[in-house]
Amino acid sequence: MLDEPILTDEYTKESISVLSFVLSIVFIIESMMKIFVMGLACGPHAYLKEGFNQLDFLIVTVSILDIILEQFDTGINISYLRAFRALRALRPLKLVSKNQGMRLIVNSLLNSISGIGNVMIISILVYTVYGILGV
Repeated sequence: MLDEPILTDEYTKESISVLSFVLSIVFIIESMMKIFVMGLACGPHAYLKEGFNQLDFLIVTVSILDIILEQFDTGINISYLRAFRALRALRPLKLVSKNQGMRLIVNSLLNSISGIGNVMIISILVYTVYGILGV
């Protein structure tokens, strides 16, 4: 049911399971409505032509597969597929394309990654030298 070994309360497990099912249904309905309005792959504004919609489609497909395999108790272990559900947290990044201030912040963060990588390499070099000298 859940991949949380510490959780022992049955009421909490069942509540989380029902909430997960309801949210999956909401996302499936949202995806179906968008596909109906925009078209799946054909047309200038097709659903699968935008990167975030492709991500949503992948998440919805994995959710549908999870629901089907869980309901029919096929015995197939799909716990690794549930990790794709964590990608739902990326949905707020859609706001970046609509908000100029957010776009500036995200672009600044992405541009600073190369500098952070350089600092990390120098730090590893320093730690390695001190490690060698300390032995």
